[in-house]
Amino acid sequence: MDQFAQRPSLPSNISYRSIGEFVVILDELSMTYYKLNDTGSIIWNLIDGKRTSQEITTELSNIYSLEYDQIMHHLHTFISELVSEGLLLIS
Repeated sequence: MDQFAQRPSLPSNISYRSIGEFVVILDELSMTYYKLNDTGSIIWNLIDGKRTSQEITTELSNIYSLEYDQIMHHLHTFISELVSEGLLLIS
């Protein structure tokens, strides 16, 4: 699937809470907690199952002064890591 067209979303076994600048995620199946840093938390809050990776990258380019391709690369890496941990789904 084209990484620009991916729509990341949350599986039903994932819950989360924002605490200050950070997001804490709970995988309810494994009872494992994860804490995202401030950048990860910003990305997490943009993931709604409706936005594509391209739309999320555009939002991030309005926040960070990096080249679009750099942001897309970092976003793709971040999403891939969360998918491998079972914290995100891709459609």
